[in-house]
Formats: sequence, structure tokens, C-alpha cells
Amino acid sequence: MKKIIYIIMIVILTYFGKFQTEEKNSSKEKVEYNKKNEIPEEVRGKVVYIPDGDTIHIVMNGEKFKIRFYGIDCPESSQPYGLEAKEFLMKNIDKNDVRVEVVEKDRYGRLVGKVYSKGVNLNELMVEEGYAWWYEKYARKEKKLEILQNRAKKDKKGLWEQDNPQAPWEYRNKK
Repeated sequence: MKKIIYIIMIVILTYFGKFQTEEKNSSKEKVEYNKKNEIPEEVRGKVVYIPDGDTIHIVMNGEKFKIRFYGIDCPESSQPYGLEAKEFLMKNIDKNDVRVEVVEKDRYGRLVGKVYSKGVNLNELMVEEGYAWWYEKYARKEKKLEILQNRAKKDKKGLWEQDNPQAPWEYRNKK
């Protein structure tokens, strides 16, 4: 009887030990994935945090990603329209399902991409409604963003209501 119990315990410990090792290895693979700096073409996930108007944090398959919107730059939180940009994004994003077409990974380890919610390109929407600048320095070829920005300026939408709005990159450089 003792032998049977002993064998059962070994089988159970072996099974659970193997299961835990496989789980540890799979989490190591995730860490390894990040260390290799591989960039997925697309990520889909649930929004878990919105720090500002041009950055979101999403979770996909249990892994968290920081996403920086490609080609745009929103006012900083301490700038005029910084909080309004964040609020506008929060109202227009489906927190349960976003799709990101990844363009690159930036020097801070964030994925940079075009963010879609309910089929709408949020990068373009933020510029079109005057809550973001076209970030020409990093997205020269995104001529649609230029057109949308010019239209928002002409219509005095959002931050363009101001006489002389300060671009966020200029604001950051003065700090």
C-alpha cells in the first residue's frame, strides 16, 4: 500500500513539476521575445490605461504593451489642450478592442503604430479634431495627417482655437 501511495505521489509531483516548468519556460519565451526586440506587424487587445492623448497600454494574450500613436504628437498634460486630448481619446476608443498596425519600436521600447478602434484610425481622428499635431519629423510621408492638420487649423478646431499654440516638442525642449 505504501508503495502505491509513493508511486502516485511521484506521478503527481512529476506531472505538476513538468507543468510548472513549461509555464516558466513560456514566460521566459515572452521575456526573450521582448529582449530580441522583435516587432509584431499587428497587435490587438484591450486598453488597460490611457496616460495621455497619444499613448495607450493594451493587454494581448496576457502580455502588456505600451503603444505610442504613430505620426502624431498631442499636447503634454500640463499644456493647454493636453487633458482635453486625453479625454477626447477616452471618449472615442473602444477599450475592449483596439487594433494597432505596428510601424516600429521606439527607443523607449514602446510599439509605435496606427491605432484603430471600431474601424476608425484614431491617429487621424486626433489630428482632424484638433487634439494633436502631425508629427512631421517622424512621419513626413503621412500627407493625410498634414491635410487633416491644415483643415483643423483653418476651422480653428481644438488646440487651433488658440492664437499661437505651442507644439509639444517645443514645450518639452524648454523644460
